[in-house]
Amino acid sequence: MERLIELPQGKLNHVLDKLRWIKSPAEVELMRATCQIGSAAMNATIKESRAVPNEAFISGRLEYEYRRRGAAGSAYVPVVAAGERANTIHYIDGDQDIKPNDCVLVDAGCDLDGYVSDISRSFPVSGTFTDAQKTLYDALNAVHGECLNLVMERRPLKLNELYFFMLRRMAHHFAAAKIFTAGVTTEEALNVCDDLCPHHISHYLGLDVHDTFGVSRSIELPPGVVITVEPGVYIRHGLHQVHHEFHGIGYRIEDDVLITKTGAEVLTVSAVRCSSEIEKLMASTE
Repeated sequence: MERLIELPQGKLNHVLDKLRWIKSPAEVELMRATCQIGSAAMNATIKESRAVPNEAFISGRLEYEYRRRGAAGSAYVPVVAAGERANTIHYIDGDQDIKPNDCVLVDAGCDLDGYVSDISRSFPVSGTFTDAQKTLYDALNAVHGECLNLVMERRPLKLNELYFFMLRRMAHHFAAAKIFTAGVTTEEALNVCDDLCPHHISHYLGLDVHDTFGVSRSIELPPGVVITVEPGVYIRHGLHQVHHEFHGIGYRIEDDVLITKTGAEVLTVSAVRCSSEIEKLMASTE
């Protein structure tokens, strides 16, 4: 305590951030538990969201699913954004009507004993993706999977390296899926993807959703750190480099990942992610 008192004014936050950044074994268990509850609640909510008329039904269901599993409730105001509103990254009104063919972007997490989860999923309230919705979703999900693999395999790794890897893989998969219009060069595709995903792919997670702001994204990730992996795509109307059928769609796919001594552990792995798994879950009557 005496050493902390002697620190120059303004430095205490940095010290506390470093203490919070690397989780103790007890904290790791709490992070596993809150992510398990968050994943189960997300699955249950997706399953019960077929043909829901309003965004508020989904946020209400999430809160119920968190609490019935022992969490204190939502860790933050959830993003429940249907249709074009998904292109507003931190849309929190969550009270608008949902059209029958809309996809809904849900970014939500729960609080368990002060430790939080943070999960994003996108799904069609009809229960079935349209061709355009599925093409874009599957391309983004491929990017997400490759980013998870990089986190598991590369050491050392920095969050900013993960971000630039995401842009390159997004440009590749979007080009392969013919999401870009004719004539978009490789260099232009990278710039377009930077515009399509205007947020970072990752942040630190723990006692807060966006935890330990004082810790740089340009330093190597040690074991015990929990991060998010969350590529997103938000296509506004009028973007001429992207085919018209994708305009107005916004997706984000987010998982929580613990860095370990041997690689990484996806703490939210049980939350359905593939388009086929989402459709199967929404069709289930069990």
